[in-house]
Amino acid sequence: MPITESSPASKPAAATGSARRLLPLGVIAAVALFAALGSIRPVFDPDAPWHLRTGEWILEHGSLPRVDPFSHTYAGKPWRFVDWGGDVLLAAIYEKAGLNGLEALGAVLAALAMVLVALTSLRRRGGRVPWSLVAVGLLLSYAASAPFFTPRPQTFAWVLAALEMLLLARIDEQPSWGRLLAVPALLVLWSNLSSSVSLGVALFLLFVLGTLLRGAWERQPGWQRVVARLSIVGLLAIIAMFVSPNPLGRLAAVNGLGASRSLALISEWQPTEVSALLGPLGAIGLLVILGIALDRARVQPWELLLVLASGWLISRHVRMTPLAAFVAAPIGYRHLLAAFSVRAFRLTAWAWLDGLATAILLLAVFATALVFDRPNAWLGQAQRPRSEWSARILPIAAAAFLRQERVQGPLFNSFHFGGYLMHEVPDLPVFIDGRTRMVYDDDFFIENVSIERAPDPAKAWRPLFLRYGVEVAVVAPGRTSRTLAHNPDWTLIFIDDVAHVYVRRAGPNAALAERLAYRQLGGSPEATAGADPRATSAASDRLAELDRAIAQSAATIALRVLRAQARATQGDLGGAEVDLREATKLAPDIAYLWVRLGSFLAGQGRQVEARRVLATAMARAPKDQSTRVLLALALQSVGDHDAAVDTLRSLAEGESAEQLLVRLMRSGLGSPPQPGRSP
Repeated sequence: MPITESSPASKPAAATGSARRLLPLGVIAAVALFAALGSIRPVFDPDAPWHLRTGEWILEHGSLPRVDPFSHTYAGKPWRFVDWGGDVLLAAIYEKAGLNGLEALGAVLAALAMVLVALTSLRRRGGRVPWSLVAVGLLLSYAASAPFFTPRPQTFAWVLAALEMLLLARIDEQPSWGRLLAVPALLVLWSNLSSSVSLGVALFLLFVLGTLLRGAWERQPGWQRVVARLSIVGLLAIIAMFVSPNPLGRLAAVNGLGASRSLALISEWQPTEVSALLGPLGAIGLLVILGIALDRARVQPWELLLVLASGWLISRHVRMTPLAAFVAAPIGYRHLLAAFSVRAFRLTAWAWLDGLATAILLLAVFATALVFDRPNAWLGQAQRPRSEWSARILPIAAAAFLRQERVQGPLFNSFHFGGYLMHEVPDLPVFIDGRTRMVYDDDFFIENVSIERAPDPAKAWRPLFLRYGVEVAVVAPGRTSRTLAHNPDWTLIFIDDVAHVYVRRAGPNAALAERLAYRQLGGSPEATAGADPRATSAASDRLAELDRAIAQSAATIALRVLRAQARATQGDLGGAEVDLREATKLAPDIAYLWVRLGSFLAGQGRQVEARRVLATAMARAPKDQSTRVLLALALQSVGDHDAAVDTLRSLAEGESAEQLLVRLMRSGLGSPPQPGRSP
């Protein structure tokens, strides 16, 4: 195998020597610090809680779970494999430092990953490095991988992948036994931290294959000996994958990955959308292609294999996006820096321009990190993000309600709620959770997640409920919730934006059903949005129920919109406005809420305020067609005809936007709300 040593960098002038030596450390440290600060955020990953609960169980029992102890549907059935090391590490940190500790771990891992990418990218360079380009590349790597730095074993895998890439770059320079044997040692660690160790093995085997291809093509002296070494270490790498407390489970994990039909229904395993190429992922791809094209004479076959394999995996699975940041990017960056290295200049205008651009970029990075809700000493505690689970994704309030009221099971829950309920309500075994392929069979998983997509959800959930004797259901707002709301055997006892809780009227929760039932809400905001506002008595009862529901979960947006409707029906326009404004504060990025507020203000004749609010809605208008229609009609109601037409332009098919607006107005939808009417 050819050995390519780094060319000695040109020595800077004495006057600028210290600055030139500090610049690499400054750039890498700045980006690493930015990555650490950016990773301090509420925990939003639905799989994180069940990994945490698994680690806690292992610490409590001193052994690995061989059968499922957490669900009532698969209780006692085999648990095929466990990410035991990562789960235990997460649980130990959580026990000592809570969510603060998990956030700190994410920050450290993100910073470490950026340092490893930088070290790999800077190998085999010669001459002066354009540090502005280094900073941009590292920031793109972090931007592409940031959503994946969550407290789960998968995060350890991405850092280990970045470390393996650094090892491969060093082996490519000098294939000594010490460097080679570090790979199986790394894979043993990987195998016991995360089930994705097969990815690390694949990276090394592709490296071996690329080296074999080059050796066979160039036939340099000694290449057979190098390939023999790599083949031995490749075998050790495969063996390392099974060095864990449950090697048969690890084999099941590898075999089940390609055969699982359930993965196609999980968002992180679905193909990456083409629109993702418009962001950091696409920018990294362009830099990698540019680097390989400009420095093609020194591109190794194994590098091409890894880039192509990464691109293929990313296209197939969103989950694999970090491969762009930690596998493909270091390869492309290394060749791009080699192509752009300036060997002939010492203190040139270009060098000063590069330094200035680097300084400006890093200052902008720090401004972003420090000002926008990041922890810092200048803005005070009020600006520090709290250590918490994400209330917009996980059923936090519902779980607290289940504990407080001691709701009895058996439980049915939406798939993405299972992990959090497993951790926060351990006395109520879950129906299903994120341990796909580990515990649950494909048929069971597909039957569960297909309920919402069924033509008649009631026909989908009833057989499951009967089969498992379900007494309580914790479901996300949607079609299943609506069908439960209209079923006389079930009653709603808790509601917020994230989760609805139903209990069977005649079961062990009958007393709760009688005491806590929401009779006027009808089970979901969607079910009551079209209620007749002229029914004053019903509106009064609904208002009382809304007051109780909001007291249970103060951050509920949909309930505040409904309470604004009920208050307006009863003539309490001031209270209605307060609720609508509070909704926009809770979710300022949702255009629909600004549309509702703007329409309400227009109905009161407050045109100037309405225009200002609707301008905010325009800035936040999503691609959702119904929201854009409502926005267009609201803009027309305040006299902004041109803006209304522009809002509808993308929706007009076979007719002009002007004609579409006229048709909507004639349908009766365009009448602005009047004082005393629903907002």
